[in-house]
Amino acid sequence: MGETTKDATAGRLEAIRARHAAASRGPWRWFGYLSNRGVGLEGPGITVMEFTRWGMSGAQPLFSVKGILHKLAELVVPDTAVGRGRVTDINHPDARFIAASWQDVQDLLGMVDAQRDLLSELLRIGGQFSNVAYNVTQRAAPLAMSEHEREVLKQLQVAWDVRVREVPHG
Repeated sequence: MGETTKDATAGRLEAIRARHAAASRGPWRWFGYLSNRGVGLEGPGITVMEFTRWGMSGAQPLFSVKGILHKLAELVVPDTAVGRGRVTDINHPDARFIAASWQDVQDLLGMVDAQRDLLSELLRIGGQFSNVAYNVTQRAAPLAMSEHEREVLKQLQVAWDVRVREVPHG
């Protein structure tokens, strides 16, 4: 049996949480000086990433490992093809966090949209329930409801109506 939407969402959220927990503490900000052509990514009390010269025309990022900056060349995951030297992954939680951030945001936005749709549906159904509860309480005598049952329905209707007013719509 395939993965349910709920399971897939939970799995994506857990992966995002794991990357977030493994990455350097944020918030992050870019910091540097134009005069020395240096820029890096910093967190509270830590350099997350900087760049260093790599040959005559390139630069490579430096990532902090236990407070010491290491070059990309030291952290790169070896290419599957010997001799090609392609970079496809960097064995560092901050690098993986940065690489996954776009997809993570897209997934989170999708989850927010799904929750908004669910909320709209619940509000629609709840509105129908509220109308039914009102009609039942108004016509309770023919249904042989006890005073207690009528009161419970009235309380449910009031509680629902209050809850609907409290929930932001949009």
